[in-house]
Amino acid sequence: EKICVNPKPIASFTLPTTATCAPYTLRPTNTSNSPLPNCGNNTYTWQLTRTGSTADCDNFGSFTTQTSTLENPTFNLTQPGVYSLTLTTTNANGTGCSVISAPQTITVKAPPTAAISSTIPATICEGASINPTATVKNCWGTDPVSYGWEFPGASTASSASANPTNIVYPTKGNYQIRLKVSNECGSSTIYTKNITVNEKPVLNTIANIVVCKGASVPATAFSTSTSGGASYTWTNSNTAIGLATSGNSSSLPAFTATNTGTAPITATITVTPRTTGGNSCTGEAKTFT
Repeated sequence: EKICVNPKPIASFTLPTTATCAPYTLRPTNTSNSPLPNCGNNTYTWQLTRTGSTADCDNFGSFTTQTSTLENPTFNLTQPGVYSLTLTTTNANGTGCSVISAPQTITVKAPPTAAISSTIPATICEGASINPTATVKNCWGTDPVSYGWEFPGASTASSASANPTNIVYPTKGNYQIRLKVSNECGSSTIYTKNITVNEKPVLNTIANIVVCKGASVPATAFSTSTSGGASYTWTNSNTAIGLATSGNSSSLPAFTATNTGTAPITATITVTPRTTGGNSCTGEAKTFT
């Protein structure tokens, strides 16, 4: 009778790489020792687990532990993360001798993910600027993240900065901020955020007024050359002319011109327009005398 005394099993394998981009087909090479000739075959149990979370990558996805009993299996790694693979090698003919290998890891990277900051206002006024930022996760990438911002309608059309500043929107309208981020695994989807630029009222020029003291000065209406409705505030630099120091009205009220001296006096009236309704915008002030 032949008695086989097989060597104690050695569970070992090699990986083709320790870091790559998803998706990736992992084919480990089994380097475990073999039984003696004609003394049966080893059995194998592979187990693949994954660590990581959405704190590392928004596209982390779900994963169920994978197993295989093939001598040289194949694992399809479609999600990013840090995968840990172990191999249990069991001696031939169920003799009960089995050894578990040390775990080996492979990092599966992916293009970055991003979230444009919610602190960017949804509505601004013409001529206002924004300083957009984004929260970016590099998804186990080792290369620095590359940024591709686009600002249609802004004076700065694009930027490769992580945190661009002073992005000015000179014209009213509805626009979309776009961001694409990249690393060695490629580019993300395009992330977007809408922004509405409201019109600033443009005050029409008001002619200077020259009158004699005691004259009745009629009301002077204010108007804008822009489409929306507007309200107005005005200030008077010299109340000696017989006009109050300030007011909120659609016109400079009528008043009687006064001058208690013998020399001409001048007052500067400053008018500031503001659009009416929600998200109102203040226009440039103009003066007349």
